Amino acid sequence: MPKQIAADCNLAMEAVRVTEAAALAASLFVGCGDEKAADQAAVDAMQAALSSLTINGTVRIGEGREGEAGKLYVGEKVGTGEGTKTSVAIVPLEGKSIVARGGQMQGRLVLRNGDERAAAQAAGIEDLERTYSIDEMAAGNITFAATGVTYGAMLEGVRNVPGGAITHSMVVRSVTGTLHYIEGYHDFSRRSRYG
Repeated sequence: MPKQIAADCNLAMEAVRVTEAAALAASLFVGCGDEKAADQAAVDAMQAALSSLTINGTVRIGEGREGEAGKLYVGEKVGTGEGTKTSVAIVPLEGKSIVARGGQMQGRLVLRNGDERAAAQAAGIEDLERTYSIDEMAAGNITFAATGVTYGAMLEGVRNVPGGAITHSMVVRSVTGTLHYIEGYHDFSRRSRYG
């Protein structure tokens, strides 16, 4: 296997590890009615997991701008600072609407309030209702990973079991066009819920 393809495969699995950490942390707040606490737990776990990745990463889409968000803000450096230069888009808890149609993916911004609408417009987005094609959302060598927190149409949620948890994740790589579904078994007697 060529060196770059092997590196991309490893990054895909590491991306899943990051989303698993966020989902496991956020799942502790399911049913509590505290979306902010769940989001903060996901952010904290995601940042901790990202810090161990051998990438020279920069957050391009994150929790907000520097000064607005304490962690995972746009422009923040993530990873060890070594390895592949990487742009990172982070949504610790799902906030976008994504639909698969005929083998293609389309997405639309779901803006929850005036602040989010203002931020989108400040970023240069004029049509806030526009549906984007996959090529408009992302181009180049893209890895997308997600792990379910609660049960949904694409992924099952975190399932707690004695001494651990089971997660359901997906990872997509644009270079190969592969989509992998991953069921992770987490043994908390060997490793904490967060790491």
